[in-house]
Amino acid sequence: MNFELTEEQQLIGQSARDFAKEYLDPIAVELDHSGEFPKAVVDALAQHDFLGLLLPGEVGGAEAGFVSYVEVIETLSRSLPAVASIMNNHAIAAYAIQQWGTAEQKTQYLPGLATGEI
Repeated sequence: MNFELTEEQQLIGQSARDFAKEYLDPIAVELDHSGEFPKAVVDALAQHDFLGLLLPGEVGGAEAGFVSYVEVIETLSRSLPAVASIMNNHAIAAYAIQQWGTAEQKTQYLPGLATGEI
């Protein structure tokens, strides 16, 4: 069994590290103390296509898979666990709809979840 990350997984991991350095590290202490919802950071997650990592391409997702998803969650958790938690909750809802939702629910919600509009 091969446990090496693919080139795509490595690139996604590097993108997450760059994101954390640019968006999370500068505000981590302030956000931990204030407890405010980081809307601007969530919008940035969407712009960087992190919110649709587990979703299929036909709904705007990245089809990156669980290994890439975990790489991103681990990286964000090192900088600001609250943001990783927000992303994780978002992904759980999207994944549940993808796996068990009706066709209508998938059409209604998955594109917006993939892009961060929802």
